[in-house]
Amino acid sequence: MPFRTLLHTTRYAGRRRPRPVGLFSVDSREEWAAEWDQPARRTEGEVRWGQELVLFVALGARPSSGFEVTIDQVDLCDMELRVHARESQPSGAVLDILTRPVHAVVIPHLRGVESITLIQRVVTSRD
Repeated sequence: MPFRTLLHTTRYAGRRRPRPVGLFSVDSREEWAAEWDQPARRTEGEVRWGQELVLFVALGARPSSGFEVTIDQVDLCDMELRVHARESQPSGAVLDILTRPVHAVVIPHLRGVESITLIQRVVTSRD
């Protein structure tokens, strides 16, 4: 299924405490602004709400630089949406800084989806 990147960063800071971790779907401007205030400000006008849906993977706090999450693929199998994401972990020198990797993508709005599954794999970066 085609998708486009809306936000891809390691410095996510949101309004909610504790910061959310996992896979999320957002289908309205109000929800995006209320729950994800920082990304909503950075991406205003880039989603056609009602026609498109945002899928958001947030890893949570990581102890150093070099961590990243990337949504590689989105599939619709029967009534299940499968989101394939890859977490990259550092293998070399890193900065001692707290990061919160996220990746948000936009897909066509799908009616009748019964479940969304995250399929995540973890890889160690090569220098």
